[in-house]
Amino acid sequence: MVDGNLAICINPTSRFGDLWAIENRFAKFSTQYLSAYIYAICKRIDPLHGTVTMYVVRGRRDCEYTTGSTHVLALDTFSRYFISTDEELADMQRWMDEYAADGQVVTPCPVETAEEQLKARVRADAAQSQANLASVVGAQTYQWLEELTAAYSHLSGAVSNYHGNKTLTTRPAIAKSLKKLHKVLAKQPAQGQ
Repeated sequence: MVDGNLAICINPTSRFGDLWAIENRFAKFSTQYLSAYIYAICKRIDPLHGTVTMYVVRGRRDCEYTTGSTHVLALDTFSRYFISTDEELADMQRWMDEYAADGQVVTPCPVETAEEQLKARVRADAAQSQANLASVVGAQTYQWLEELTAAYSHLSGAVSNYHGNKTLTTRPAIAKSLKKLHKVLAKQPAQGQ
């Protein structure tokens, strides 16, 4: 992590020293197949697949790295990779403004903290898990399981709040939660729905 952004070492043994990519940072890079510099924003680092997603801010017309294009590149694709200097940052902002003035749209990725990225990935994983479960048990059964889980949690909370004193406020809460759980159990759909 560098200033809250995910970073990855592209090449620890290059003749230029360690080459690092940092998400949400402007950089200039060249590849094994193209020696000219391409100016871009590192939009995403995927350490599991060993890739870096680059959004080209100033590219070339004679190759696939045109301005406004996005590329998912394997780490061994890079020949050189340098985080932009302050002067280059000013140039890149000017290039983005000029590109926008030509009717093109350049939208650099918003700066996300590592915590926000992690939360987004957790949400995506949870949504995928829910979709997988629903496809296995059926949509109605999945919805019923969600209601059942909520009813059980509510009952568990009511029981946890009960401290053995027979007050009118704790016992009715347990009875109400138990009644709700029985109601949800009675609505169990047929298997495979």
